[in-house]
Amino acid sequence: MGNALPDGPLHYVSLGPGTGQKDQALLRYLDSRGQSACYIPVDVSAEMLRLAQREALQHLHVPAGDVLPVQLDFSLPRNLDRLSTVIRRTVGDEPVLYSLLGNTLANFDSDSQLLALLADKLLRPQDRFLLEIANTADQSDAVARAAAQEYENSPRFREFVTSALMQYTDLRIDMNSLTYEGTVEDDRALKVKVIYHNRTGEQVELTLPDRSTVPFPDRDTIRLYLSRKYTQPGVEKMLAEARVVKAGQVHDTGHAAFDRPAFGMTLLLLQSTEAPRTPAGPDPFAASGPRA
Repeated sequence: MGNALPDGPLHYVSLGPGTGQKDQALLRYLDSRGQSACYIPVDVSAEMLRLAQREALQHLHVPAGDVLPVQLDFSLPRNLDRLSTVIRRTVGDEPVLYSLLGNTLANFDSDSQLLALLADKLLRPQDRFLLEIANTADQSDAVARAAAQEYENSPRFREFVTSALMQYTDLRIDMNSLTYEGTVEDDRALKVKVIYHNRTGEQVELTLPDRSTVPFPDRDTIRLYLSRKYTQPGVEKMLAEARVVKAGQVHDTGHAAFDRPAFGMTLLLLQSTEAPRTPAGPDPFAASGPRA
């Protein structure tokens, strides 16, 4: 994949940097190629930006003037217009490497529309887009249930998925009120939803951080999480709708066990259909690149 990257300084824009660990791996990789330039993490949360930036830059000698954190919800078209303006003013015509890692795209209801929006608003012919998504080789109802059970069996995930309720409401969390629903989404993906149910037998009043209250009726639900595992046809259709093509790919199919199917991750290096087609190089990020 390295041969598919543009030459010269490459500015890195991380959309939703998460913990910053994958950004650190990618920044190290660019530095090893002598291509490191500006680092621009983008997230709606100021706290997540702070944490991600600290982790991503650990043990790296990046000048403070080359780091530009941007607090912004990149799923909104008007915000992407603002982000595009900031990036253009910062880097001029030099190429940019964008990333959306950790299967983050799958967390959005309109995932394919978001990818098309990002490509339309941000991606120029000289730029590249690194997209990491979860994959599945099968799409039966049984496999969809197995995908949901993968989340259900993780105590750490249960803590993570209820953390927003605990942080932003005074709801007393009952882990037995969580359900994990795996379904087949057309021919494109397995969809997993995590739902919290009010099973108290009565309406609950939720107090928010501003001290206002909202009703949570008996038997009502709150969707806490959405994710997907994509099929190969689903990925190809999504890329075509976004008018992007693959310049490189790292594919991990995962390892099946006798009691569960194989789920893996795919790392795609994308470019605009307006860009000259670049063949994928034989060295897909080598050992230092970000892998799932």
